[in-house]
Amino acid sequence: MIVEACAESRWIGQIDGIVAAVFHLMLGRSCGEAEEGAAGEMDISAKVLFSGAVEGCCMVEFPAAAAKRLTDAFLGAEGAWDDAMVEDAVGELCNMIAGGWKSKLGSADAGCHLSAPTVWRGVEQVEMSGCGGTRVRRVFGFDGGVFRVELMIGEGLAVSY
Repeated sequence: MIVEACAESRWIGQIDGIVAAVFHLMLGRSCGEAEEGAAGEMDISAKVLFSGAVEGCCMVEFPAAAAKRLTDAFLGAEGAWDDAMVEDAVGELCNMIAGGWKSKLGSADAGCHLSAPTVWRGVEQVEMSGCGGTRVRRVFGFDGGVFRVELMIGEGLAVSY
């Protein structure tokens, strides 16, 4: 569908900009697009749900080594972080990306609400109920690690900008 293609193209630009800004402003790191095949097996994931004026979700997925690098960046030092610290870092990044995307919505959709991040470990596929419709997936690299960001907005919703 042409409308979905336009929305998808706009979302790609927005996601790329939001991820780059979060890494630059919050973490002092650069982050850019990477190849899908470079992502490998994902070990830790987080999602934030959109509800209200916009239904959908934002999800991030990391291999364990990249999640550890992310935690190092958030905490400003390398360390042997426990699982809870790594999960907090992945969840917080997801929350920042979801919030950044929400801030780009037009006034009609700005009333959507964001859930707290849900974080899980493992490679099993997670049921993304309420997250159908248009999907955009991007892979990014930073500090030698890669991760995926996926934005999913409910079927039949017209999102304004």
